[in-house]
Amino acid sequence: MSYASELPTQALINMMLRDKKHCYIPVVQAPHKMIFVEYNASTATQKNHFGILEPKEHHPQAAINKLDLIILPLLAFDHHGNRLGAGKGFYDRALARAENPFLLGLAYASQEVEHIPNDVWDVRLDGVLTEKSLRIF
Repeated sequence: MSYASELPTQALINMMLRDKKHCYIPVVQAPHKMIFVEYNASTATQKNHFGILEPKEHHPQAAINKLDLIILPLLAFDHHGNRLGAGKGFYDRALARAENPFLLGLAYASQEVEHIPNDVWDVRLDGVLTEKSLRIF
């Protein structure tokens, strides 16, 4: 679910649901945990304490390695697949042991920068989709 100035995701979500794809939305749990729960057209949402929409009720949860694709928000990215997020580390912790999902950043082309410093715990993207192109790293 997009937030603030992030690239809007609702059209993409609607397309996935129309094509009968399973869609899972991240839910932040205290203190620093993120899970992915099923979302469909009738799922009621509410804003969490960060102001991001998430399901009101926790529908079935997906095991991270059962997901084929995870679309990640970002503030900036570089040509190595490094991603700058909001700085809370929820995605990095949730994806630390993920082996299967393709990690796709969703961004505006203007969010690409020359270099983003990365630490050992930072999870790299497999690709980035912008309004101009799809880049695979």
